[in-house]
Amino acid sequence: MKQIYLLPLIVYLLLPQVALVSVADESLVSKESSMIVSGIRIIIRNSPNKEDYYIDMAKRIIPIKSGDQLDKTSIQTGIDALKLSNRFKSIHVDSVTTSNGEVVVFTLTPYRYVRDIRINGAYPLFERDVLNQMTIYPGDPFTTEDFAEHTRAIEKRYRREGYIDPQVKIAFQPDVDDE
Repeated sequence: MKQIYLLPLIVYLLLPQVALVSVADESLVSKESSMIVSGIRIIIRNSPNKEDYYIDMAKRIIPIKSGDQLDKTSIQTGIDALKLSNRFKSIHVDSVTTSNGEVVVFTLTPYRYVRDIRINGAYPLFERDVLNQMTIYPGDPFTTEDFAEHTRAIEKRYRREGYIDPQVKIAFQPDVDDE
């Protein structure tokens, strides 16, 4: 009997960690028929040097415009469009009520991107052999969580070549222009 209650509890505890997209105020979508969009506000987190670039991009992607009827479908369409762009690792939507209507606030955190991959000390394998073991390429979104997976894949490749205890170190260097 405890397992029946434990499973929903585990799922409930894991859901907040999995969800990167959220609508902060459920009342935002519950009063559908009476809300008119008076404006869109876009907040960019963790990218001060490229804030204008990402704001312009998001404005072009988000289909909600001033004067539109605000409903759950329009918000979800905006979130889906941002997710499809593969430019933002987290998307948060909220609204602020004003005398003219609702201001929809999108808080976005852009991905960092891999600019270059450099291999040092790969001998006796060719650099291409090491790169083929990795699943990340220049231009892909950068996440530190992938490092362990790449390390294991490269170590496995060296073991196949006969090395007993290969030592692989993967490090990243943030781009000054990207911060």
